[in-house]
Amino acid sequence: MTYANPGSHAWEEGYAMSVRELGAKDGPLVSHEVMNCVRALRCTRKTSFDFIDPTCPCCRKMLAHHESHFMRLLKAERANDGLTRQMSAVVLCEGENPTLFLQSMSSLARQLDTLTERKPTKTKAVKKSLKFTGSGTA
Repeated sequence: MTYANPGSHAWEEGYAMSVRELGAKDGPLVSHEVMNCVRALRCTRKTSFDFIDPTCPCCRKMLAHHESHFMRLLKAERANDGLTRQMSAVVLCEGENPTLFLQSMSSLARQLDTLTERKPTKTKAVKKSLKFTGSGTA
């Protein structure tokens, strides 16, 4: 999902996908939290955020370096792994104050934890293996 090419409507597709995968109740909540994280990160970083083109069927099976740190931080947040959380935050925020971003990430983690605890029946999402690479910017 990119701000760099608004004509791609990637955010709209991401929102629609979250509704398909998580249902009409949880999908919008998770989408909102992800958007808040990305917005907070964009306000903190001085340079662009590398990402994989979500519209490329081949590329979207991989994660760019920054996406990898984003997901690593989210996983660390959910697992209460403070060291990994801080290391990924330093990389993602480029040494800038990560407070706003970490608050947003914490909120996303809580939303996902709540969703996981309820074990919604609508969820079709499957765990996928991801390759790590670099491509794209936001």
